[in-house]
Amino acid sequence: MKAKKNQLLGEARFLRAYYYYNLVRIFGSVPLITDPIDLSSENLYSSQETVENIYTVIVEDLTTAEASGLPFNDGTGKVTLGAVKSLLSSVYLTMAGNPLQLGSEYYQKAADKAKEVIDSAEYSLFPTYADLHDPEQNNTGENIFMVQYEAFVDPSDWQPLVIPYNMNISAYSEQTGAIYANENFINSYEEGDKRIAEKEFYYTTYTSKFDRDETIVLGGYFLYKHFDIVANLDTASSDLNWDLIRYAEVLLIYAEASNEVSGPTAAAYDAVNGIRTRAELPDLAGLSKDQFREAIWKEKWHELSYENVTWFDMVRLKKGFNVTTGTFEDFVGHQFAYGPTLTERELLFPIPTDELRNNENLVQNAGY
Repeated sequence: MKAKKNQLLGEARFLRAYYYYNLVRIFGSVPLITDPIDLSSENLYSSQETVENIYTVIVEDLTTAEASGLPFNDGTGKVTLGAVKSLLSSVYLTMAGNPLQLGSEYYQKAADKAKEVIDSAEYSLFPTYADLHDPEQNNTGENIFMVQYEAFVDPSDWQPLVIPYNMNISAYSEQTGAIYANENFINSYEEGDKRIAEKEFYYTTYTSKFDRDETIVLGGYFLYKHFDIVANLDTASSDLNWDLIRYAEVLLIYAEASNEVSGPTAAAYDAVNGIRTRAELPDLAGLSKDQFREAIWKEKWHELSYENVTWFDMVRLKKGFNVTTGTFEDFVGHQFAYGPTLTERELLFPIPTDELRNNENLVQNAGY
């Protein structure tokens, strides 16, 4: 009974760490509540805690969860030790960069945690990209931690977002076409990269829902890596989970972090080249520390596209990827291919107006 209690507390610690990790990266200083509160609590209307103290609690939660007796990997979708260590590697990587700038010590911590996941041999890259959006592969292989869905019971609600707007290719009646790739970004991939081949990461044609022998040209690059084939062809109800932590990211965290400590190593090359081999690209080799750094950044942009990772990398690195030149430039002044130019303000999002109205102790982020 005590062992089960410790596991449940470990799961809870992980989830609290995950949510605060997102909050602190998006909004910066936020209220930090670690004890139960009610309407009579003194900290019902809390002031914002410092970013440093929020990260301290995140790390404490995750290191406590590490020691809670969780299985390394169990395929149920619940929090596992592999998920804890993977998230901790990401946290340490972020702490090494903006805004804390803790540097080499935390790059080493990030590399060490990622290596523990790699060395466990509990996870592996899928052999094909089709596995990334096959519900049969939920919580297996490359999928370390996912949001869970079940068709017809609690189905995923985001399939219509990756379907072209009213092109009549899907069994879903709602087809919003809200999320798609910019052509300039597609063109930034290396020549021959399998990820941009038709119906690997992206798709530009599909069959008509009225006649599956008729092919419709969609006029853009839509996200096949998130496309539930059965739901779109037939059921209009998806149990495809959403990845929060994928093994490919852990490999790239290891490669980036270890390079910052000691330059490119054989193990760092192995980590990134496994991803490149699947993309049918040549291995990286013979790079300087600076060259390897940017090669890893580019690999993260391309491999983890549209998985809620890139923006956080941009903020911690204070860099943007120029899809025209294929180079990285300062975050402040970076112009997206579709128009907007970033300023210092955009390193944080604005505190929502409703939160400011509900709690007069909150202070809006600079520039909003």
